[in-house]
Amino acid sequence: MSQLHHFPRTTGRDIFLEANGQRLACVQSCEVAARREGFPVVPFGESEGGAAGLGPMQYTLTLTRLSPQAEEIDLFSLSGFSIVIAKPESWIVYDGCEWLSVTERLSPNTYAVETATLLALSRRILKKEDESDGSTS
Repeated sequence: MSQLHHFPRTTGRDIFLEANGQRLACVQSCEVAARREGFPVVPFGESEGGAAGLGPMQYTLTLTRLSPQAEEIDLFSLSGFSIVIAKPESWIVYDGCEWLSVTERLSPNTYAVETATLLALSRRILKKEDESDGSTS
């Protein structure tokens, strides 16, 4: 039986989009859904499954109010970027991100991506002791 790991659910810090070790955009909020496909493993000659097989974990993230940090960047052209969630004791990093959908709001005075949905290939947790220069890469 696998051991359940407990950690605080509060972020208390920051959520941002990172590419090539650079912080490119701030994120107001992030919703994460993790899922995987399951299938029965049926022994030859049996009518019912004897075990379950599981596929790889898939992470779908929905970001709200994404704002570029400094200069104007083309968020739509980014590929293979990371989403970083800073917690008091650790970083949660979703790597290999690709856009699935983006809705942006434009006005003469402001620009923001209202919602963005993306697929992440992996998730890792880095303890604060693991960071050396403030970067998560």
